This record gives sequence, C-alpha cells and structure tokens, in this order.
Amino acid sequence: MARQQYRALLVIVLVILVIVPSAIISAHWSKIQPSKLLSGVARLSSAPNSTELPRPVRPPSTLNNSSFRRHERVVVVTKVHGHNPAEGMLKQCLCLFTAAYNFRAQYDIVVFATDLTYFTNATLPDLQAIVHPARLVIVPDSMSVKDELLALPEQDRALFLKQCNTTIDAIDKMGPTPAWFIGCSHIGRINYGWQAEFRSKQIWQHPALAKYRYMLWLDTDAFSMSGWPQDPVDYFIQNDLVLLFDHFPQGAVTGPEVQDRLHQAFGTGLCTVKIKQNGRMQVRTAKNCRSRMPLVHGMLHMTDLDFYRSPLVKNFTEIWIGNTKYARKFDDQAAVSAPAFFLAPDRTADMRRSGIELGVFHNFKADGQEKTREYLAKRNVTSKAQGFHKIYPTFVASGHFPRSNVCKPYIKYGT
Repeated sequence: MARQQYRALLVIVLVILVIVPSAIISAHWSKIQPSKLLSGVARLSSAPNSTELPRPVRPPSTLNNSSFRRHERVVVVTKVHGHNPAEGMLKQCLCLFTAAYNFRAQYDIVVFATDLTYFTNATLPDLQAIVHPARLVIVPDSMSVKDELLALPEQDRALFLKQCNTTIDAIDKMGPTPAWFIGCSHIGRINYGWQAEFRSKQIWQHPALAKYRYMLWLDTDAFSMSGWPQDPVDYFIQNDLVLLFDHFPQGAVTGPEVQDRLHQAFGTGLCTVKIKQNGRMQVRTAKNCRSRMPLVHGMLHMTDLDFYRSPLVKNFTEIWIGNTKYARKFDDQAAVSAPAFFLAPDRTADMRRSGIELGVFHNFKADGQEKTREYLAKRNVTSKAQGFHKIYPTFVASGHFPRSNVCKPYIKYGT
C-alpha cells in the first residue's frame, strides 16, 4: 500500500512540475489577454542605453509547425520618432505581427526611438504584453538636434543652419522635441530626414544590434492582414541571402550627385536592374553607365547585418551620406538597395517571386504592390473600404485571421 501511495504522489508531482507549465507555455497566443500579462512586470531596466522589460518565457529552440524553423541571432527591428500617434501605430503593428508570425518564432524586437517622451512606465508594460513572450527593447537612436549639429564640422554646421534659416540659439530655445519638426527647404522636416539617415548609416553599426546577424525590418505602418503562410527568415538563411524584399521597385534615385556617389563607392556605374524568373536580381554595371537606380521598398525586408557591416558597404554608406546631414535624397531605400545590387545581386531576392506572399498592408496595398481589395477577394473577403482600420472589421468578421482578435483594441490606424 505504501508503494502505491508513493507512486501516486510521484505522478502528481510530475504533473505539477512538468505537464502543467508546458501546457501553459504552449497556450494559444490569441487566448492571452494583454492585461493579464502585466502582473510581475513593474520596473524598467536600469540599462543606460535602452528601455527593456523582463521576458517571462524563453522561446523554444524549435517551432511546432514543421514549415517554420527558429534561427539564432535574428532580430526584428523598427523605428519610430516617438510622438503619440507613432506609439499607437507601433502597438497596432507589433500586435498584428505577433499574431501573424512572431508568436511562433518569438524573435527579439528592437524599437529605435528618437524621442522617448511617450514611452513611459504606463505604456511600456502594454507594449511588452502585446509581443509576449518575445523580448522587447526600446533604444534611443539620437542625441538632440542641437547636439547632433554641434557634433558636425563647423563648415557643415554653418551650411545646414543657413539652409534651414535657423541658429543654434533658436534651436536651443525650442526645446528637444519641437526642434525635430523644423522644416528645411533642402530636406523637408528634420525628423523625417533623420530616420532616412539613421536607416542608411548608423543602424548597421549600432551596439544594440551587435549580437545579431539577421535583421527583419518592419515599418510601423506595415500591418499584417493574415497569418504568414511562409517563413521569410528561414528562406533567407537557408538560401544564404544578403537581402530579401517584399516589394520592388518603389521609385528610383537619379541625378549627378547620386551617380557620382555610386561611382565613387563601387568604381562603376549602374546600367540595368531586373528581377529574374527565380526571384534573384540581374544587374549590369559599367563605368560609362549612369542610369537611374530603382529602389527596394523599405517597408519590409530582411538583411544580413554582417554584409551591411562589411568594410566595402561601410565605405559606401559613408560616401552616400557624406556631409548631407538629414538629407532625404540619400535615403535608406537606396542605402539598402545599392550594396546588394552592386556586390551581391545573386544573393538578393524578391519575396513573391520566391514563393513568399505574406499579405502585409502598407500604403493601401498588400505587400506594397497589390490592391488590398484584390488581395482580400482572393480570400473570399469583400470590402470597399480603403484604410486598414476600416477593412479590418470586415475580414475579421468573415473568419479571416482569427488569431488577430486580441489586437482589436489597438486597431486605429489605416495607412
């Protein structure tokens, strides 16, 4: 009798210590209410250069779905300026992304922010709950406008202030936040020019990304409309790519300054850029070519950080930005496109032509290229609305993307 009681007690202990926790961790993500995840999440990290909340659950070494595979040294990255609408849009984006893909992979998420004013002790737990159980870090990406300008060579600083019709004293009186919204005739708003410069140059060498090799970039106004049926991260790594993009082309850059910088960096010019049937790029270069350069859309792409940190690419980014501080013309889309086109076209691929169709809404189109109405019609969803926040109730009511139901409180933005 004592032996039977001992065995029964042992079974109970195993159930409590192993089976119950495993069942909790494996619970369906869409059943987790963010408000219930906040217990025990009270303090911000004391790390001086980041704002982080503890992650209660470690990601699994492999994914349950055999068509998806979790890899090491992968990070999901986005950027906001930090003003109030951007914080709300970030919640919408990350919730939908988690429901579509990252509930499986649980990759770390790094959010670069210029102004941390709105990321308070009240909003950060909500953000962490939205991406649970992935790790979320918010990293400041800039000094103040005043300090950034004072760090420039005197001649460059004087030229910039003249072009913007302002002075250091005037910027100082504005305060840190308003100064980012100064409009300059040659670049537009400073804050928009900064995001272009940061994503072109500073991001590749940033300490917050030093331990990662692969970066999945997602704009905060890119909203997943369904679960991702394919795994772009696994495809990227298995095929040894340096760039995998969701949409091409998204405009082009041209002009003498652009051509001169490309020639200086790569020792040749761009003649033609095309996508082959297999999704890889076909690029022809020659010293006498000065064609316009079509651009990879910056909304969603995957990059090999080791490639973009390499000396050849670092030299290009230095030349590309040059002394044109905050210039929108020399932007991130070109800074991502050019190195891949000139140095590794055979390791650069288009998602859709590679069999990857994620269905991410951006600028009123699916994957930046297909009318949203047509994308939904192929999935037996009818909607005449345009903005995402107006489309969303229709396709959720039809049973499309049920895992995103938990995101309903955050769906407020439509572009």
